[in-house]
Amino acid sequence: MSTVRCPKCDRELDGWQGAECPQCGERLAVSNEPSPPPIAPPRPAVRVAQTGPAPDAPNDGMAIASLVLGICSYLCTGPLCSVPGIITGVVSLSRIRKSRPKLRGEGLAIGGIVLSGVNLALCVVMIPMMAAIMLPALARAREAARRASCQNNLKQLGLVVKMFANESDGEYYPVLSPESGKLMFANMSAVSKSPVYPEFFTDASILICPSDPSADTEAAAAAQDPETILDDTCYYYLGYVVRSDDEVEEFAEQYRKVTGESGDFEHNLQLSESSLESRARYIYRLREGVEQEFMGDIRVPATAAADIPVLIERIGHHVPMGANVLYMDGHVEFIRYPGKWPMTERTVSVLQALDGGFWPPREVDLGYN
Repeated sequence: MSTVRCPKCDRELDGWQGAECPQCGERLAVSNEPSPPPIAPPRPAVRVAQTGPAPDAPNDGMAIASLVLGICSYLCTGPLCSVPGIITGVVSLSRIRKSRPKLRGEGLAIGGIVLSGVNLALCVVMIPMMAAIMLPALARAREAARRASCQNNLKQLGLVVKMFANESDGEYYPVLSPESGKLMFANMSAVSKSPVYPEFFTDASILICPSDPSADTEAAAAAQDPETILDDTCYYYLGYVVRSDDEVEEFAEQYRKVTGESGDFEHNLQLSESSLESRARYIYRLREGVEQEFMGDIRVPATAAADIPVLIERIGHHVPMGANVLYMDGHVEFIRYPGKWPMTERTVSVLQALDGGFWPPREVDLGYN
């Protein structure tokens, strides 16, 4: 079947087999070939807007700054760089999207935001966690340093009393203060050739334990009037040989008696007849070689200088609970409470009672348990 187009009226006649156009009567030439399709009119060109940056567009300076801050936050500054890195990155993304295609660097800004954000998250999580781990350890290290400083104070005081003994008649240690409730050596006494302070030591702060909660106040008071610190604020000085709970109680009995009468601690303390069954007749004053007094008495065990305390620290300064003790041979030992003598409940309670203090000892919170 052929398709015919009328040359006059331009009518297409599909399958028309006649010789004339049925509309205008024009004579037709019949062809067996199909007519070509009509040519569509050209469509207008559509301009597509460019979505990406121009090839020669520069990187946004804030995007570069965000990436640099994100990298620096991992080096040493932490949140000091991560927070500005996030801010500059967000501002840069906004500037790039508004100014297309004039600026580029979106990847740099995103990289800076990611690096800074991860670092900030780590700081928020890790800093409290590390603080929770490190603070107790730091507190223990600080307390260990203070305990060592306290031991150093006692060693210096041990040298002080030994130098005093070397210059005194009979090599006696300083005399116990006659003031009731003051378990510390007297600065001057009837037989003293010179005062203990400032002749044998000039820094009164060695009588202050660094772990004492009121150490700063006491140090300030000592700086104004050093003689006020010659007290049993931190350390007990008995001035006599005591080696057990029973002997401490006997000393306490004689101490109350002497302070209530003469206040004379220049001599040995004679015990009552009821306490002579298994002990020495006297409570001897501290002096060089006093341990030899116990070697010929079969009623008492042999005693060495390493067993005789000179200064006993107050309870309540350190954690764990305990105190430093200076012995006649010069060594200092930290003894936990309750533990071996003199850190026993009986001895500590007697010393607290003589001092007019309190019992049980106060709690000291150093930030860890």
